[in-house]
Amino acid sequence: MVSYSQVLQEAEARVNLPEFNPVGLFGDSIKVQLPEGFVDASDFRQIPDNQEVFVAADSSESSDNSIIIELVERLESDDPGATPATADINAVRAHYDEISSINSSISRAKVLGLVPLDVSTLPRTTTAYMITGTQIAEKWGKNHNADLMYLVLTLAVVRLPDNSTDVLISFNSAVKCSEQAVRLFTENDDIDSIVLLRIGLLQALCRKVVESLEVVHWGLFAD
Repeated sequence: MVSYSQVLQEAEARVNLPEFNPVGLFGDSIKVQLPEGFVDASDFRQIPDNQEVFVAADSSESSDNSIIIELVERLESDDPGATPATADINAVRAHYDEISSINSSISRAKVLGLVPLDVSTLPRTTTAYMITGTQIAEKWGKNHNADLMYLVLTLAVVRLPDNSTDVLISFNSAVKCSEQAVRLFTENDDIDSIVLLRIGLLQALCRKVVESLEVVHWGLFAD
């Protein structure tokens, strides 16, 4: 597998971050900083109680740009011999695979990187990781024609062992691509430069959001 570590770091370093605003989640039990340009999807559609969903306000850019914060039961390792770090990484991959599997992929997905994140605002037992990947899928338009799309998913998994909870923060984006880009992606592990810049942006946003995450009312996680 091609190592994308340096490529992704360079893409992230080129990003100009937007302004961020404080947002209260789950009845203000959690506070976080989110980038400008996203609106609360619950204002116009029903959202599950364990989710907060924000979508790009500028539909001319892409209606598929979204940020989803979800509270789920903590995944425990079924391998009694696994180290804590290995158990964490396996859980992160499992969460990522479950989220990415809902897309109608027409070529194999690639996981490009998985790195730990700073969560100094949360209890010392907390661990967090960022995983990024991309795949090709078909998006059907109004004229019943399918556009080929790069689907980019950057997922932060914040693990709260004391509360039996995993906090999933996913950053989703779709970028149109050509058949040549699909071939290069599938056969040679090449990723379009525009897509790399989008990945850099999502990763930079992800780091900023996770660093700002603060739990105000821990009763949110009570059984």
